[in-house]
Amino acid sequence: MVSFQRRVGASGLLVSATGLGCNNFGRAGTKTESLAGTREVLDAALANGITFLDTADMYGAAAGASELLMGEALEGRRDRVVLATKFGHERDMGYAFPAARGSRRYVRRAVEESLRRLRTDWIDLYQLHLPDPETPIAETTDALDELVREGKIRYYGHSNFAGWQIAEAEFTTRARSSGRFISAQNHYSLLARAAEREVLPAVERYELGFFPYSPCTTACSRGSSLATAGRSRAGSCRHGATCGRAHRGMPWMHSAISAMSAASRWSRRRSAGCSRMRRSRA
Repeated sequence: MVSFQRRVGASGLLVSATGLGCNNFGRAGTKTESLAGTREVLDAALANGITFLDTADMYGAAAGASELLMGEALEGRRDRVVLATKFGHERDMGYAFPAARGSRRYVRRAVEESLRRLRTDWIDLYQLHLPDPETPIAETTDALDELVREGKIRYYGHSNFAGWQIAEAEFTTRARSSGRFISAQNHYSLLARAAEREVLPAVERYELGFFPYSPCTTACSRGSSLATAGRSRAGSCRHGATCGRAHRGMPWMHSAISAMSAASRWSRRRSAGCSRMRRSRA
């Protein structure tokens, strides 16, 4: 299967329209806690044209577990995927030196560790996981620009920024004539829509790509139900093939899935109606 490709913001980076969130890889109590389970989900994703993979250095029961499993599971097929990871979360990564999460020292240590765990020479999209109030954004972007020039990363983005922080980062990089963030990643779904107030307008204004995390709010959309969620294919939900077990014991999820299913049906009807109108006008 060939997946549709989309350009990330105003950059030249192309990604599959559906991406796979890899935060369950290495998570205790899931099928993807093991290498075999991780490989099974990645195999299914690639077989269905899902080539955009998004992870973070802190994902997993032990920090770095997701990247370690992905590095081994992707051995020999790194060129087939667009690999995104993140750095700078508040979780202790075990670095035995004092440094703010957005500082040049931290960024350079973090990228080397991610490259090692992922068994790759480059990262396609390197994202600041959380804003760092202790470090000027100019220092962080300078460090990221150095990594781009060295070929260790191709592009960089941010995650969990507020609207004003997106604007600050944009104008800081413009004033310095340096590279810029090409993407934003924030929590967004039919049930969590705070991003619509400031984040999405800023994303549109500055031509950033937008990656919603938990877009299904731990549910599987596209017409799926509680009865079928556990059998969902990799890529139908950010949490992969193990998503279904998250619904057990949560009866409120029925209404959430019903709402998303209704929205999906409305969208399909609207698209079909627009197509008929265009044909009639022609």
